[in-house]
Amino acid sequence: QFTPGASPVSALRPLERFYNVFVAAGSLVLSTCFISSITTVMGSIWSLDNYHRTQSLLLRKFLHQSKMPSELGVRITRYVEFIIEHRHKRVQQSHVQYLDLLSGPLKLELRVQLFKPQLLPHTFFAQVYSLQPAVLVQICKTAVDKNNFARFDEVFKLGDLAKELTFITSGSAAYRIVDGSTVRKRMLQAYTWFGEGALWMAWRYLGDMRALTSMDVLTVNAAKFGDAITSHMEAFALARFHALAFWSSLQDAEGPGSPAAGAGKAVVDWPSHFADVPSVAVTPGKTRIDRHTKELLEIQEAEEMDAAFEEWNV
Repeated sequence: QFTPGASPVSALRPLERFYNVFVAAGSLVLSTCFISSITTVMGSIWSLDNYHRTQSLLLRKFLHQSKMPSELGVRITRYVEFIIEHRHKRVQQSHVQYLDLLSGPLKLELRVQLFKPQLLPHTFFAQVYSLQPAVLVQICKTAVDKNNFARFDEVFKLGDLAKELTFITSGSAAYRIVDGSTVRKRMLQAYTWFGEGALWMAWRYLGDMRALTSMDVLTVNAAKFGDAITSHMEAFALARFHALAFWSSLQDAEGPGSPAAGAGKAVVDWPSHFADVPSVAVTPGKTRIDRHTKELLEIQEAEEMDAAFEEWNV
């Protein structure tokens, strides 16, 4: 008998009566707690869903009352939806309150381990890490940050001053550069970087870039990078060597009508001086694909880039 209902078996002795009352009270408490927990969970889900609906309605109402241009309103709404979806997919570090209990050195070590896999494919950072690991720790502490873009967001445009080296950690972007009557396009994907020239010299982009998909990036601020490097002589000498090599590659490639550029990797019919550096890293465990699959991926990439450039011209 696990319910408070009547039973055809009646207790005769005091111990049996006590046991009967105990079981009835316990089953009542357990069933009440079970129903209460379900009600609480359903209430929380309803409250969260209602909160998102209310905020979405308020956002649209605000944009309408403020007479925002429709294009800007769409971009704002799209970005907010992307951020909400992104936070639901991955646990954000800011949401883990126990991480606030870590000591300063542990927080710094965690930060380095989070950023190191994206930085080390770059030759300079790999050499710095092998030469002076403390320098990479300082760079991760002061100069490295995370950012994200929604689909078709503008990453940079022609003439923008590059202030940071950017690593794409997930997603993809479309880059184009106009060289006279020739328009060159390129897709950049994860484990690719662009804007390296910002670390070594005053650098302006000679092309445009937009996110093809939701994109997460890791940025290295050029000014803070310089502060971290100049405090260590060996790392500073290595940085000077890379800066001179980068500058020399631009001088060697320079010719009539051949500008430098802001992003990407060397491909067929894409001169090396149109890119910061060759910037592809093979990820561990990456498998080879057959020719048919490669062709399908290339077709998909072309369609995505065409969609991005159509959006550009709207």
